[in-house]
Amino acid sequence: MRAGPLALALGLALLVAYAAPTSAASRSAKDWKLNCADPALGDAVIEYTPLYGAPNLTDSAWHDDTWAFMQYGPITAMSLYYSVLWHDPYIGWHPGGEFKGIQPVYGTNGTDDLDLLFGAKKPHKPFNFTLAPGEKIVKVVLQHDEVMRWISFTTNLGNKYEWGYKDYQANTTTTTSLAPRDGAYLAAFRGFEGKQLPQELGGYKKRYIIQLGFVWAMPNCTGYAWTPPVVAPPPPSGFFGLFSGLFGQRRCE
Repeated sequence: MRAGPLALALGLALLVAYAAPTSAASRSAKDWKLNCADPALGDAVIEYTPLYGAPNLTDSAWHDDTWAFMQYGPITAMSLYYSVLWHDPYIGWHPGGEFKGIQPVYGTNGTDDLDLLFGAKKPHKPFNFTLAPGEKIVKVVLQHDEVMRWISFTTNLGNKYEWGYKDYQANTTTTTSLAPRDGAYLAAFRGFEGKQLPQELGGYKKRYIIQLGFVWAMPNCTGYAWTPPVVAPPPPSGFFGLFSGLFGQRRCE
């Protein structure tokens, strides 16, 4: 039995009426992504990732840049360092092949003091980049084995900044950390670095990254809210801190 023209017209009208709310909801969801403010001082920290890398119980000093994000604002630029063949007068020759350090700049006024250097920068090979106004890091890829090898940052504008030795050896582990929510961005770094050497070995304070974790933040977004974030977790200490860093993920809901 074939439907008449009136029945077909009625069915089409019902189909359009049924589909309209779904289409509006889709537009609303898309618009929400576009209604987030640029990263700014005062944005909420929403997640701390686990720490990536091999722990070292005998040579670890805690490092956490979250205070700089909270005091000065989002990352606006960064310097990355990897090592090439170099000679240490106290220890001897180093073969290179290691991603050695990160030095972020926080806030529009460029707060980049030595305390924010995570790992080492001398005598290593640098790479510097600056984020455009409103640009934010939404993806980080890290490669490591017994040491850090390579890191890559991708922004919401599609720019990619990478440094180090990608696919250095067969047993290299690759970890990808994505913004935990639409609109979120990389706010800071935390983890363990090599502790200061004794004076008879040079007394170096900043040496290398042992474990690296990422702190994610959320800007203000129209029509979207969450409960206030919890207080940032205290620095890990001793064996239990390293264990927590390896397996614990802290998310502020």
